Amino acid sequence: MVVAAAMTAMPAAAVAAVAATLGRFAMDVCLYMSQNFGFVSFPDELTTGSSIMPHKKNPDVFEIMRGKCN
Repeated sequence: MVVAAAMTAMPAAAVAAVAATLGRFAMDVCLYMSQNFGFVSFPDELTTGSSIMPHKKNPDVFEIMRGKCN
């Protein structure tokens, strides 16, 4: 029984590690795309504008990825 539990826990731990890495990557992309840094830029098809600040680009894909992975 212990071996079966260990074999089940290993893939779950691997998936959790991948999700944590993707979450950190998405957080870094959101940070580096902010106006404070401006290191990363995406085309308009991958971002949405803000109703208050139309010039601001929101990286929706990465914000959703960050939220789902955490």
